[in-house]
Amino acid sequence: MKRVLSMGIGMVLLSTMTLVTIQSSSAAEDVYVTKNGKKYHKEDCRLIKNKGAEKISKKDAVGKGLVPCLKCFKEESSQLQDKKKQDQHSLLAPAAPRELLMEHSAAS
Repeated sequence: MKRVLSMGIGMVLLSTMTLVTIQSSSAAEDVYVTKNGKKYHKEDCRLIKNKGAEKISKKDAVGKGLVPCLKCFKEESSQLQDKKKQDQHSLLAPAAPRELLMEHSAAS
């Protein structure tokens, strides 16, 4: 009896996991790209009208190094630009505050 019960519970868990997997994969966002473009777009973007855009998954577009269209994905684009600015700022920032450098040279 315990074996039958545990097999039944296992089957319920397996079907639940399968359903969740199917739902999450169908929720993957599709985007549109042009042959030589550097950005991905939403289907209704006016910038790709009549350009023969191809539908691909957003994951694949990002994997190819494409970035979001500024018109279609305003929020994503601004987040990406903010991150880029932060990265550039961290590259330009001095390694140590000037006061510490002056203290170190005075102590030598």
